Amino acid sequence: MKDWLRKNKKSMLLILTGVLGMAGATIGVSEELQQQIVNMVDQLLSSLRP
Repeated sequence: MKDWLRKNKKSMLLILTGVLGMAGATIGVSEELQQQIVNMVDQLLSSLRP
């Protein structure tokens, strides 16, 4: 699973950004909060070790 996540990091971040965009429009999640969430997930995926 870690290998798959590491190889597909950009795709996962794009999907997350889209989901957060829809959630932001639906329930009012601010753009700043969306960016913070994407940054946290990016850091988590970057810290995965083989």
